[in-house]
Amino acid sequence: MILTGWKEISNHLRYGVRTLQRWERNGLPIRRVNQTRRSPVVADSDELDAWILHRRKLPPGVPESLHYSLERARELQREVQKNRKELQCRLATLRKELAEFRAKRKK
Repeated sequence: MILTGWKEISNHLRYGVRTLQRWERNGLPIRRVNQTRRSPVVADSDELDAWILHRRKLPPGVPESLHYSLERARELQREVQKNRKELQCRLATLRKELAEFRAKRKK
């Protein structure tokens, strides 16, 4: 889902606007509309979630099974993102073919 503006992004991530603006300098995946410092921002919720998950660090002394589970969750998230993109491409192709079919059928 596309989020527009700092408030929507803040509500989605449940962090303050100022914190997110600070994180922008550290690579938070947001895009500025006009590439200027004060232009509006947009972000993809899936990219934001992945960035937050990747940035979380486990404290020392955590069981090895938790490290494994976290890495497995990251792998699954990457796989889901890949599958989602593939599905979106296939859906776009299907819509195009359907539109062409309907256009031919009307003739």
